[in-house]
Amino acid sequence: MNRGLQERTAFTVYATKPIEHLGVGQPIKFDKILTNVGDDYNIHTGIFTVPVDGIYAFSFYIAEYQVHEFYASLVVDGDRTVQGIADALSGDQDIQGGNFAILSLRAGQTVSLESDVSDGYIWAAKTQRFESFSGFLLY
Repeated sequence: MNRGLQERTAFTVYATKPIEHLGVGQPIKFDKILTNVGDDYNIHTGIFTVPVDGIYAFSFYIAEYQVHEFYASLVVDGDRTVQGIADALSGDQDIQGGNFAILSLRAGQTVSLESDVSDGYIWAAKTQRFESFSGFLLY
């Protein structure tokens, strides 16, 4: 459904607690919404549904600590676009990784951030916002 060229949509979500046991291809469900203009991001599914045709920008950051490694993909309708990695080399390191993409999308397409590892683990804490996922319509 195309709601017109004047559509406003933007979101930023983040994690306040560790996200554990993520499987390959499983959407990452962040537990807090900072912004969700247009309500096009579903916090329960981890999926953003494109409201109108246009050019969109997306960014994400993931963090882990000690010797866990985590890979994530920005996924559009089941297809990977860009990936990010957080991979500490030793037990005393904290690592953050991410990526950014500008994509041409059609109304109704879905965008999510998904795990690329089995039994994935993302570190997060209530007082720190190192993990986030954002998107918005450019034009």
